[in-house]
Amino acid sequence: MALTPERGGEQAGPPPRIVIVGGGLAGLTLARILHETGIAATVYELDARPGALPPPDRVPVHPLDLRPDAGLRALRAARITLPADGIDAAELRRRLLDGLPSGRVVWDTPVMAVRRREGGRGHHAEPGLGLRPGRELELELDGGASVPADLVVGADGTWSRIRRALDDARPRYTGMFVFDAHLSDVERRHPALDAFVGGGVSALTEDRGLVARRVGDGVAVQVTLRLPAGWTELAPVSRLTASVVRDRLARHFTGWDDRLGALIRHSDAGPVARAVYALPRGPRWPHRPGITLIGDAAHPGAPFADAGANQAMLDAADLAQALTDHPRDLAAAQRHYETTRFARAGSPQAPARPEAASSPSSCASEATHARHLHGV
Repeated sequence: MALTPERGGEQAGPPPRIVIVGGGLAGLTLARILHETGIAATVYELDARPGALPPPDRVPVHPLDLRPDAGLRALRAARITLPADGIDAAELRRRLLDGLPSGRVVWDTPVMAVRRREGGRGHHAEPGLGLRPGRELELELDGGASVPADLVVGADGTWSRIRRALDDARPRYTGMFVFDAHLSDVERRHPALDAFVGGGVSALTEDRGLVARRVGDGVAVQVTLRLPAGWTELAPVSRLTASVVRDRLARHFTGWDDRLGALIRHSDAGPVARAVYALPRGPRWPHRPGITLIGDAAHPGAPFADAGANQAMLDAADLAQALTDHPRDLAAAQRHYETTRFARAGSPQAPARPEAASSPSSCASEATHARHLHGV
């Protein structure tokens, strides 16, 4: 459904003060879509300068596999055309930023907490507080300053400070680490591996797995390992050369098809290492008027087959749609978005359910186009 604001008679009063905490993929997608529909929102981001990008260990190293009903839908709403050879997360973030007016993103400004004002005094919003419509919200910024808001959108990642205002659930390590790598121009550079992968191939057991899938002219390789918390064999990855990390990962597949190890060793980008976390109750939270969540703040995890990027962008599109449908009724917009979001979390067609990611083999369904090759 296209995003179209209401065109009825304008209602009196100033426009709502919408504040987005976090300038990652979710937050910037939301800000850009709202801008395209004439709704202003301010993004607070802890990166130190305009145009700053996440460090390499926080972004995929391949063109994103955006799905028609999720990431591509959000791109259409944001009026961004997908290049023929795809787009990676860093470039997509640049394009989202380029479409926002100057000053719409406030840089180098960590948000410490959400609080409400009552009788002229600030009170921290805590789980169960039950903020009611009409009570002004404030963001407490690093350094002691505060910013008023009518709607606060937490897009501040897995360890979201905004989520703490909604409940006391904390992300838990699922026991899995994911490593992303990429082979570019694979048909020309590695024709044998190109033929081996085809549209996609997977090799999965309960404690390790590899999924390789076609993305543009390359192959995205994702290795999943069950590892104890505090595991340090490959961490910190930044202190090891990429070739050493690739070799160590490939050794986990000794005795399997040799071409699996070759996919890892011949990759020319990555690997990017990520621990997989999930919320104990899944991607749901108590309703608190004026505060809601999108992206990893709502559902940490989902690193499989770019499901996290798709979910983040779909969250942004859904919330933007609700706000454009109810431009002067934030309570109705928030209720509509959360109802849609929670229903999607329980749908078999959901892009991913990170809370279900308990083993490499349980994630095989995310690689919907990969043929299963081997399991030992």
